[in-house]
Amino acid sequence: MDISVGNGVRMIDGHIHIGRWSERFFGLEVGLDRTDEVLGSCGFEGAVVTATDLRDNELVLREIERARLRYWFFAWVNPADKGGLQRLEEWGSRVSGLKFHPSCDEIRITDQRCEPFLEYAEERNLPVLVHCGRWQEMASYRYALEAARKHPGVRFVFAHMGGDQPDLVKATCQALSSGNLRNVWLGMEGIREYWLIRRVIDDLGAERVIFGSDYPIGHPKMYLGVIDALDLAENERRWICRETVLSVISG
Repeated sequence: MDISVGNGVRMIDGHIHIGRWSERFFGLEVGLDRTDEVLGSCGFEGAVVTATDLRDNELVLREIERARLRYWFFAWVNPADKGGLQRLEEWGSRVSGLKFHPSCDEIRITDQRCEPFLEYAEERNLPVLVHCGRWQEMASYRYALEAARKHPGVRFVFAHMGGDQPDLVKATCQALSSGNLRNVWLGMEGIREYWLIRRVIDDLGAERVIFGSDYPIGHPKMYLGVIDALDLAENERRWICRETVLSVISG
């Protein structure tokens, strides 16, 4: 089965993890070799990779040094970690972006403890991936929008299209349509409703949507099925499965 993006162009998964998860996800674990195998067999040339909720960033960095595919490392930031900025400095150009997870950390992206990291991202032209979930008191898309307005020089990717359920995705899309925020993109990982993604594309354009599988929590084949169900035009598929994420990474 040929699942590359038109004319044999390989795809990029915009959201995966390497390492072991806590009991929150039953200790689920995947290493580089299996990740390379799964992504390669699905037609991907690489992926944006972060750690798991155990936040072993060093493990991810060691693993991707021997990778067969290409990986862009987004460091999973702990805003409460006073040594976090120093480690980012030490990792230097090995870091392609930052990842925040307000639900796991129980720290909103608008919390003052996040500010030094967001300023770091702005100074170094790094994109920021923010988990947006159903826990609206902590991980609401509203807080992510507030951070994006405050830091217009940072390219934000809202994971799960702003909330992983139709009403939250709709509200996120409406806010982006009316608010003229051009520094926000949406990752489609976790979205099961194929028709919902079509509506986001119609409202915001394929240039604002990023393919993501959340592997190993999800699987690339699951979301390639969603993409196939959308019956996208070739240029839309190319943007979602490759060009959008590259534009966010490169700035």
